[in-house]
Amino acid sequence: MRGLTKLVLGVGAVMALSPAKDAAATDDKSYPAVMCLESGSETGDFNRSEYRITRTGSTGSGLLLCPIVRDNFSSGGILSGYVKAITAEITYQDNHFRGDITCTLIDKRLSDGSAYSYKTGTTEGASTTAKKLKITDGFEIEGYAFLKCQVPTNSTSDGWTRIFAYKILEGAP
Repeated sequence: MRGLTKLVLGVGAVMALSPAKDAAATDDKSYPAVMCLESGSETGDFNRSEYRITRTGSTGSGLLLCPIVRDNFSSGGILSGYVKAITAEITYQDNHFRGDITCTLIDKRLSDGSAYSYKTGTTEGASTTAKKLKITDGFEIEGYAFLKCQVPTNSTSDGWTRIFAYKILEGAP
């Protein structure tokens, strides 16, 4: 009988630690900036390392495309298959006196690749300290998402910019 009591108590403890069926689900993923790919003309205008990407030159498009892994889920009810919100948090340094980093969170449909939704955020002012740029929007789950960041040119007189990492939070804001 004692063995059965321990089993029942153990199962009860595991159930108590499990999230409630109707609780708002969130999915949090962090990525290093090195995951981002250069896009456009004259690529190779960035210095990459294991901890950041720095814009190094004054030529090229300065465009980075950063992948986001989406997970399918089923929640039942009216919002089944839909993520209420997705937030991108980009960690950056923008020590550029004439330009800012502009990132756009884009969601594309799987069926035809058309844009379902996009939301843009821009850094403000020059600073040598690391900061976070947050972008939040509602997205359709049946697609793929990515960040597109436009990084200003690097010059001796204007300053420099770099991106360290980005974090994606899907689910309830």
